[in-house]
Amino acid sequence: MVMGGMPMEQTWPLLGREQELRAIESTLHDPTGRGLVLSGPPGVGRSRLLRAAASAARSAGYPIELISATHAAASVPLGALAHLLPDDPAEAPRWHPFRLVAQRLRGPDANRPAMLAVDDAHALDDASAALVHHLAVHRAALVVATVRDGTPAPDAVAALWKDELARRVDVRPLPDETVDELVRHAVDGEVCGPARIVLRRLAAGNPRYLREVVCSARAGGALRIEGRIWQWYGGLCGDGYLGELVAERLRGCDPAGRVVVEQVALGEPLPLALLENDPGLVEVERAGLLTVVSDGRRSMVRLAEPVHGEVLRAGLGPVRARAAYRTLAARLSATPMRRDEDLLRMATWQVAAGTPTDPVVALPAARAAVRRFDLDLAERLARAAVTGPYPEGVTAALLLAEILRWQGRARESLALLPDRPADADSLRVAVGRAGALYWGLGRRAEALAALRPVAVHPGTAPVRAMMLLFDGRCQEALDTARPVCEIEQLPADLRLWAHTAAVLAAANLGQPDLALRLAERGLDLAATATDQVLLGAAHLHVARTCALLLAGRLGPAWSAADEGYRRAAEVGEPGLVASWAGLRGVIGQVRVRVPPRSAGRGAGAVRRAGPRRCRADCGGRDRAAGTPVVRSADRAQPRSVCGRGRRADPGRAGCAACRGHGRRGWPALPGGVRAVRRGAVRSGRPGGRAAG
Repeated sequence: MVMGGMPMEQTWPLLGREQELRAIESTLHDPTGRGLVLSGPPGVGRSRLLRAAASAARSAGYPIELISATHAAASVPLGALAHLLPDDPAEAPRWHPFRLVAQRLRGPDANRPAMLAVDDAHALDDASAALVHHLAVHRAALVVATVRDGTPAPDAVAALWKDELARRVDVRPLPDETVDELVRHAVDGEVCGPARIVLRRLAAGNPRYLREVVCSARAGGALRIEGRIWQWYGGLCGDGYLGELVAERLRGCDPAGRVVVEQVALGEPLPLALLENDPGLVEVERAGLLTVVSDGRRSMVRLAEPVHGEVLRAGLGPVRARAAYRTLAARLSATPMRRDEDLLRMATWQVAAGTPTDPVVALPAARAAVRRFDLDLAERLARAAVTGPYPEGVTAALLLAEILRWQGRARESLALLPDRPADADSLRVAVGRAGALYWGLGRRAEALAALRPVAVHPGTAPVRAMMLLFDGRCQEALDTARPVCEIEQLPADLRLWAHTAAVLAAANLGQPDLALRLAERGLDLAATATDQVLLGAAHLHVARTCALLLAGRLGPAWSAADEGYRRAAEVGEPGLVASWAGLRGVIGQVRVRVPPRSAGRGAGAVRRAGPRRCRADCGGRDRAAGTPVVRSADRAQPRSVCGRGRRADPGRAGCAACRGHGRRGWPALPGGVRAVRRGAVRSGRPGGRAAG
């Protein structure tokens, strides 16, 4: 296999295989002459390890014979080992060909026979398999072979490990850390967290798939560099050798099996009940193309290899894809649809199939998509629901306006908000307009004016508190937000935004214990009202982590930020990723520069707001300036300055990408990194480490 005109071995290092390499070394020095069988799924690196074994054996003085078994060679008895037989049939009496091969492999040194390296031994014909077994039994050769998991092998091959003639070692998928290292080697640079997570998921630890995904993604623009950091933009193509690999894997499917695979690719994870009557299901499962997992009382079906779904979705034509979506939607409609994700599936499939979407289904589905931070899908579903009758249509329009605001599209959001809303909608319209004007367009006076008609309503307090917070008026923000946290009549999501404002205000005022108590109460509320919560809970987690940082509790703050960033990167929503990446970068800076003995208690110095340059590793784009923000590839020490390194306003943290409301990020550090560091140094309680 080649990459860029060079063999893979010369371009990708052999990483993450220490256990297998130790097994090879042990086999070469085993005085009993016991062989080795490397077993694993396709593409996991069995052949690469076999070549490494042959190279090590050659260095140790072993003669080498390489055998590559194929189904074509298996059609001829002894076809795979024909080159080891005498050229002249007269020299090969029919009753002892095995003895002749054994003598040839033993060579002059009976204590060091040749290594017989057999790739894909499961594909040997019975006669060749018997010969390999004979050589192993009589120690005429050191047999090192590979076999594919899940594929029946000839009895003589299976007997190698069953009779302890060879040690069997299972070659497992590579761990995530090794995948990341291979990716960095392949692209020769730093790779952002979301891109790493996508590549891990698609490769699933399989080096061959990883190599081809990286090659295809670079060629097609799905993986490209911006600001010296490789980033994932989606749209992986299924052409080239990657497409050939997937096509080869699916070649054994008959038409019915292919239909099942395509349906799973489009809808995974799918409830097994939707596929049970498909004639191709059993065949596809037998071929190892599907995996079934439990989700509560349901059995869900996924493709065994994530990359298969990506390639199939990219390669399906629109007519065939729409037909599959219509089939899935029709089957799902015949079920009780008891779960929220059922409504989300139904609406998503109806939109993808181009069929009319029931607004009664599309509206709750859009909310469910928001809760999953899939704002692009939420937008499509909300637009489908807007055409519904009152009140669903108006409710959907207001939700769509919120989604557009979270996406940073403030003008489009404002265009959807009515000038004279119904009384029942006046609060939501006012809050939405104020948020778009303040955070989206920077028009503070107009934002405050938008709230005046409903100023007496407690539901305006969360957005007013957030504005006060971003204006650096933390005490007023705390006084405004805190009473609203306990008003049970308000929607849970509004109360969570109030908790978020109160947590950040208290933390910035040097009251970390109060901030953390408020955060825990808010998170308890979110846990009991999951159906009412959209984005509030996720951002309250960010606020809580800010409070931990400003309290000088660097260890817990780093753990929370690291976990939050990991989850955000898995979701892939850019605003949430930017918030966690910025906060994670700041914590990394502080941890690196604060001595371990000094990290711990609260940071009184953080109240000293002052102008400074933004140093947050926000991992996003400074929307206000329109300039890309250089990422530091999630390392502990951010090395970039957001935008053009302009001086930030007192009372605000980070660049515009770190300051927004909803999609854009959070105010956290009015005193900046230096203030946090001063406060942490003053404390004496253990809680942080100097190294990230």
